[in-house]
Amino acid sequence: MQQFDGEKALKYARSRQTTSDFSRAERQQLIISGIIDELKSMNVFTDFGQLQDLYAEVNQMVDTNISYRQIFGMINYVDDIN
Repeated sequence: MQQFDGEKALKYARSRQTTSDFSRAERQQLIISGIIDELKSMNVFTDFGQLQDLYAEVNQMVDTNISYRQIFGMINYVDDIN
């Protein structure tokens, strides 16, 4: 297993020089899966305070019309993600 900081993860996920779009999509899925695994290990999905903090942090960087209530509702499905 390899650990990346955010900058390296982004470069890894976006790289197009030596592979296909399918490989790039697979790398992006691996990054997302790794983030979810890390958040699970930190119990972020079961700690309401941590979840609020994460939402506030992400909300500053991502423009979406998904409400906090909708995101919190999706947390129930995290364990179903392979």
